[in-house]
Amino acid sequence: MRNPSATGFEPPRWEPRPHRAPAAAPGTAPARMRLNDFADRRDLLFDWMLSEVPRGCRMLDVGANDGSYPQARRAAEHAGLLAGVDPDVGKLTLNPWLQERYPSTVEDAALPADSFECVYSVYVAEHVQAPQRFLRAVHRALRPGGAFYFITPNGVHYFAAIAKTLGRLKLQESVLRLLMTREGADSYHYPAVYLLNEPRKIERMAKDLGFASAEFRYSERLEDIAAYFPRGLKSVPWLWQRAAAALGREELLGNLMGKLVKPASGAALRAG
Repeated sequence: MRNPSATGFEPPRWEPRPHRAPAAAPGTAPARMRLNDFADRRDLLFDWMLSEVPRGCRMLDVGANDGSYPQARRAAEHAGLLAGVDPDVGKLTLNPWLQERYPSTVEDAALPADSFECVYSVYVAEHVQAPQRFLRAVHRALRPGGAFYFITPNGVHYFAAIAKTLGRLKLQESVLRLLMTREGADSYHYPAVYLLNEPRKIERMAKDLGFASAEFRYSERLEDIAAYFPRGLKSVPWLWQRAAAALGREELLGNLMGKLVKPASGAALRAG
């Protein structure tokens, strides 16, 4: 899911206030529901990650591309070494923040084992075709005690469910071109399969692959979702947000952020 720069949508007159979930224990997700109170959802991931990852550590960007998004610089300035892996060789070559480049998918990259304190991905998980291979490769690259941080569309959100169904019917591109300009669809969309986007499935898979813990956080901004709806249906995401806020159910929001931690002992994978 990509974020068009302008939506032309004015929601009904409901101004969301900061919503409070039950008090969170130290080191867990913030108590405040992250609903329409931020400008860029990627900042939420990097704020979380960089507040926990030691400065000067080795970091790996999965899906590094050309490094043109603003948070890439934040990671580079925090890391002692920033490596990147991406199958698009041309884009990877243009990335100015990387000290090491691996022109491949993470599953097939010749990454050194137990080498990175932090691995992260920004809107990559929804494109992963083989989730277990992907997480196994991440686990192998992490140092004992290291963590994998990611942001992706929440697979239990209605938007991801619709997109996944359209993908199975091979209609994703056609529908996007009906809802958006051709340039918008080309700029903001890549084929997505949504196989690594549901918190419960990710947690179960991570446990089977030897990760010690999994933590999830959620967020949503109305403009990001409403851009994909035609004029007559733009009230749908607003109504969904209002219901999620009234129920205090942050897990109903559209953006999923996760943190998977490799055991400090370097426990071996239990899955083959």
